[in-house]
Amino acid sequence: MVEFLNSRDAILRQFLSTYASSPEIQAVRDDQRFIVFSDHHRGDRGYSDYFQRCEKTYNAALGHYLERGYHLVLLGDVEEFWEFHPKTVVSSYPLTYQLEREFFEDHRFTRIRGNHDSLWKNPAIVEKYLHPVFPGIRVLDGLRIRVAGEKPVTVFLAHGHQGTFLSDTLDWFSLFWFRTLGSRVIHPFKRKYQTPAQSFALREEHETMMFECAEAMNQGPDKIILIAGHTHHPIFMSQNRVQRIRETAEILRARGGKKNRKRLAKVRAQFEYIKADFGLDELMNRRSFYFNTGCCSFDDGSITGIEIAKGKIKLIKWTDESTHAERMILGSERLSAI
Repeated sequence: MVEFLNSRDAILRQFLSTYASSPEIQAVRDDQRFIVFSDHHRGDRGYSDYFQRCEKTYNAALGHYLERGYHLVLLGDVEEFWEFHPKTVVSSYPLTYQLEREFFEDHRFTRIRGNHDSLWKNPAIVEKYLHPVFPGIRVLDGLRIRVAGEKPVTVFLAHGHQGTFLSDTLDWFSLFWFRTLGSRVIHPFKRKYQTPAQSFALREEHETMMFECAEAMNQGPDKIILIAGHTHHPIFMSQNRVQRIRETAEILRARGGKKNRKRLAKVRAQFEYIKADFGLDELMNRRSFYFNTGCCSFDDGSITGIEIAKGKIKLIKWTDESTHAERMILGSERLSAI
């Protein structure tokens, strides 16, 4: 399945519409914390279930955030309904759904739908398959978190498929095509359908539009940070961060010495990775209000997500270390500095 006929104007219109209709949480206390995960793609534990290799890592992360008092936001494509029936998915991961239920029972849980779990748009399906686990839950299109402070900012959460042609406008056709024909054509040959999560060219095109939409949403008086998923590509970039890396490299190079050369090598590797991933000119010529959670379905069992706490936003990664899961911070920035 190939994404095509997308337009920046259509995507922007739909994002603005979703933003206007999304409920808002007022984060006025320093102890209010949020963790955002997306793109689990839970299935039936078979060949095409991309979540099963990440199950242990994800469950370990949930245990951590439960005890630290975080509010869990699931940002869409949690279930893979293009291939599997809701009953099959929910019954395949009882431990995971029970952990998420603990957040729900403590009023620290929000579900947002994506394109692969768009069946949750139907209240009857939500009532039949989700309410037994999360009684009375509503699955949202988006969420706004209003973070108080000296420079108040609104964090807008949406899956990221809004306004796209095949994933939003014709999502019913995509689901029908894949269930009736696509899975029979693709999986026997171990191929994956072409979406921004699988195609570099489509991802680059989609993310360029997302950067532009986030900029356009900031033309008014409100400062808005857009967090999405959909592409499976973790994004935590800002001019401030790139400039700091560049300046650090220059300082270490000027100082010289064996110890500084070792540190310089690490910083230079980070700098070159960013250049290859995004293009330095692209980053330095635009202000980045767009962040991406990545996904919870990486091949190596790792997951990525975004934390918001104490006025900071962090991109985090949890890895499967065979005997335990380990958390690392890939990027950190004060919200007021973005």
